[in-house]
Amino acid sequence: DYFRALDSITFAVGKGDQVQLVLLANGLESGASAKYGQSVTLSIKPGTGSGTGAVSYVVLSGSCTVNEGPTTTLTIDAVGSNCIIKATKAGGDAYADSSDTVVIAVSKADQVITFAPISDKLSDNAPFNLTASADSGLTVTLTSTTPSICVVSGITVTLTRQPGLCSIEATQLGNALFNAAPKVVRSFSVKLPQAPLTALANGDRKSTRLNSSHGYISYAVFCLKKK
Repeated sequence: DYFRALDSITFAVGKGDQVQLVLLANGLESGASAKYGQSVTLSIKPGTGSGTGAVSYVVLSGSCTVNEGPTTTLTIDAVGSNCIIKATKAGGDAYADSSDTVVIAVSKADQVITFAPISDKLSDNAPFNLTASADSGLTVTLTSTTPSICVVSGITVTLTRQPGLCSIEATQLGNALFNAAPKVVRSFSVKLPQAPLTALANGDRKSTRLNSSHGYISYAVFCLKKK
């Protein structure tokens, strides 16, 4: 007679691998770029990351902030190094976690100057102020390129009392976060004021003098009597 023989095998059951997760930045697997202050949309490529868990994000390098929500975005906070982002899809009970990283090239932001046209002036007009601004919030510098006609101190323009064309240049050279703005030049005409006419009667001879702050022109009209 024989006894029944029994035996057992012990083995480990591991989690399966997910379909490899693929992280996209603005829809790109690689080559994404952004300027300071811009937002980048982060997403998972359809058909990747087959686990049942949630996706989490972490900044591995660079000055940027992940804003998780229905649409996950990345905000560029500073310039100096690229942003490297890691996304991880939790596998749940059946799958191991799956991760991917994406590199976003970071650069300075552009800026634009707003500087309105300037109306024509008379040479004896009083000093006047101008307004110019940059959408970056940085201070704009105003400079006269025709100092014989007009000069600028800060935002105040003073005319030299000479007629001609006054040209004023607005510039903003940028900083660590912004590129230099394209310069804006505004030009206007400076004209001599019209002088009043003063008529002087002198018998049969009449003379008229044209007076102004820049001197005068005189002429005479002679009336001849008929004999």
